Amino acid sequence: MGARDLMTVRTEVVRTAMVGRLVDLIRAEPAPAPESLARVPVGDHHLAVAGYNLRRVEWRLFEPARRTLPELAQRLDERRDGRDSDQDAIAFVAGELASEEPLERPDPEDDRAVTWRVPGPGGHVRHYVALELIGARPAELKRAVVYGFLVRCCEEALEARGAD
Repeated sequence: MGARDLMTVRTEVVRTAMVGRLVDLIRAEPAPAPESLARVPVGDHHLAVAGYNLRRVEWRLFEPARRTLPELAQRLDERRDGRDSDQDAIAFVAGELASEEPLERPDPEDDRAVTWRVPGPGGHVRHYVALELIGARPAELKRAVVYGFLVRCCEEALEARGAD
């Protein structure tokens, strides 16, 4: 276990035991309609919805996923600073972070891999879920999944701030 409380697991176990189940649950989720999901910078709206639903499913299944990523609230505050609405700030921050996410399987130490920094099952699980959702289409579409995922993470950060 490292500084981020990572646990070593075998890739084939993750893919067999978790990814398929998560994808099934994601596809069973009702479609959300936040305005910021309509602004997918890369990819398609359906993949952004799937990414959003990934975070909703994680939140229900994994206790660590019920925590927010503190840096998101700070980034949203910096972006809003009297200029943007919440939805505009969410779309900007989610788009910026999604564009930095590695298309290949992310390393936990890669600072670009926000999917490792968000509390929950980790970047490898999220990577394999994205690949399953994308199917045979271009890897670049992973960013649409990550975008939707981050839209929900940003909403959680704002909700947590309101609860304080």
